[in-house]
Amino acid sequence: MESQNEVSFVVTKIEEPRKFGSVFEIGGEYIGIKDGRSIFWTDPGSGQQWIFYNNDTCQVI
Repeated sequence: MESQNEVSFVVTKIEEPRKFGSVFEIGGEYIGIKDGRSIFWTDPGSGQQWIFYNNDTCQVI
């Protein structure tokens, strides 16, 4: 089982509406917490919490 760690990722798809003040975009590079295939990230502009999935809605770099 993989442990949680910090990773850089690129957003490839947005499947939920973004809240007002959101700062992330498709193609943007961000740092999140990886747990298995899931990448957890909080948008600093809106405070919205996101879960991205490696090789689906994001790509770990």
